[in-house]
Amino acid sequence: MGFCMCISSPWRRVSHEVVRSVAPRTIWIDLTQGRERLWAGLQKKWRHGVGYAKRVGVGVEQTRSPERVTEFFRLCQIVSEAKGFDLPASEALLSALLASPTDTPVASHLFIATCGGKLAAGAFIIRCGRHIHYFWGATDRELSKQRPGEALHWAIIEWALAQGCTLYDLEGIDPKGNAGTYEFKRKMGGEEVHLAAQEVVALSLLGHAVAPFVLRVLAR
Repeated sequence: MGFCMCISSPWRRVSHEVVRSVAPRTIWIDLTQGRERLWAGLQKKWRHGVGYAKRVGVGVEQTRSPERVTEFFRLCQIVSEAKGFDLPASEALLSALLASPTDTPVASHLFIATCGGKLAAGAFIIRCGRHIHYFWGATDRELSKQRPGEALHWAIIEWALAQGCTLYDLEGIDPKGNAGTYEFKRKMGGEEVHLAAQEVVALSLLGHAVAPFVLRVLAR
């Protein structure tokens, strides 16, 4: 069909000895520990945040409501613009993923935390087999003192445990470029993991010729 190369991001853990500077980092939470050990592994203030959110009326639910999907996506846009990050998604893509069945090996889920009926935080999760992956999320800064983020992720963990899941991948950390999000994820008690760098596989002579240039671009 004319393709000259394949660029992939392998979901494969690598040892510190072979880590390249461009290798992505993430945090894995081992759900096989069970609820009690997972709760104990949370940073103390993080646990306090879960309790406080419940006391002030923060509720967490799953939703596929078109209105809530739109509201969540707009919140993601606001947060990405405020932080200067590109949002690698569209509302149409999000809606299409959430319209797919949930009783399949790979399924999409939108969790939202509300306070007084207002969207306070949300997280888009994809379950793949017995693993769950955090893809997009956002918290309304005006409601951050109610600690909806902590309540949201703890509810996701409890849901994953009920589904028999074994791993929660928080999908990316950047201690320097996004220190706030890194600290939030770190306090959830998971393990920091280095993943394999992007790989380029040439599929033609042209692919072989341009692969070195592509690798340099990816490294930047």
